[in-house]
Amino acid sequence: MQTKIAQWGGSAALRIPRMAVETLGLRPGEAVDLEIDGEALVLRRSAPRYALDDLVEQARGLTPPEPLDDGPMRRETF
Repeated sequence: MQTKIAQWGGSAALRIPRMAVETLGLRPGEAVDLEIDGEALVLRRSAPRYALDDLVEQARGLTPPEPLDDGPMRRETF
């Protein structure tokens, strides 16, 4: 598979062929990680990264789940 480097403003741009996008299941706007490995440029799908403050903010106002009732506690004898 071959593609060309293009100019995009002050940066270089690389078009990813449709076959690669479909095979990897990528979507426009999706974050990816780029890594230089010797003379190769490796593209990988980014794992989601969460900030604790963002998760706490999303959880505000949610109703906590009801506690589970497993019945009376038994003392196990062995």
